[in-house]
Amino acid sequence: MSSSSTTSLKGLSVLLVEDEILIALDAQAMLEEAGAANVEIVNKAVNGLRLISETPPDAAVLDFNLGSGTSLSIADELAARGIPYIFTTGYAGQIDLPRRHIHMPVVEKPYTAEWLIAGLIAALERRGDPDMENKIGRVDV
Repeated sequence: MSSSSTTSLKGLSVLLVEDEILIALDAQAMLEEAGAANVEIVNKAVNGLRLISETPPDAAVLDFNLGSGTSLSIADELAARGIPYIFTTGYAGQIDLPRRHIHMPVVEKPYTAEWLIAGLIAALERRGDPDMENKIGRVDV
């Protein structure tokens, strides 16, 4: 992993939404190694929404498919608050993101630390650009 990746997450709080505990723990370790100060893991959309309302994160990693549902409600809330996020999925090419989310990075599982961090950094760098969707389009990291 490059040194810019290591410093880019320094001190950030990250919401990690993942319903597979082993993947969640692995991703948490990757994010912490890249400098994230706090990584909160939730496995259901309702828990993610509650966490966002109580303590908004600086960024989020969202597993698209969460058992019986998706993380789209969390993505909607993050977008409304201007909090950058990425999607992860084991079904690349098979997820149909709504137009309001197609500008966010999608990282395919199984991912490496480099892919996960690169996707999150890309989302962080896009924060605050009102023309982001028109300039970037969908990015598959």
